[in-house]
Amino acid sequence: MVLNFGDIVPMDWVNLVATLFSIFIIVLFLLHPPLYRHPTIIVLYTAICTLIYSLSSDIDIIATLFSLDSSILCWSEAILSIYFLYALLSWNVIFCIDLFIVLRNPFADTNKYKTFYHIYVWSISLLISVLEVAIQLLHDSTEVPTEPD
Repeated sequence: MVLNFGDIVPMDWVNLVATLFSIFIIVLFLLHPPLYRHPTIIVLYTAICTLIYSLSSDIDIIATLFSLDSSILCWSEAILSIYFLYALLSWNVIFCIDLFIVLRNPFADTNKYKTFYHIYVWSISLLISVLEVAIQLLHDSTEVPTEPD
């Protein structure tokens, strides 16, 4: 088994940096409990989604380094990446909505929307991910094989 660092593209290095910074944010939250309150908790959720998204993208790096070729690795990478990318984007939308509410009314208690935020983020991410995977599977099953010339 030969490690091959030459096949790692720059985007893979960006994923590694995102993984390290996400771990840094998560550890910072764990070591400094006053950060664990609303709205900074949304930053923690965003960091967790970024970490899982980056790690799922790093499955490709592992497969490249160890010359693994498996459709299971490919599908697991795709499903995890899709789901947590949409969760990451949804948490960013929630952060913007929360900021908008607070800017309109500085005394608003946005902590009461926490349950709605979670339901929105995880259900939208699941719905879009399932649709995207289903469309891809449907597209793959309807492709007509071409004959070689």
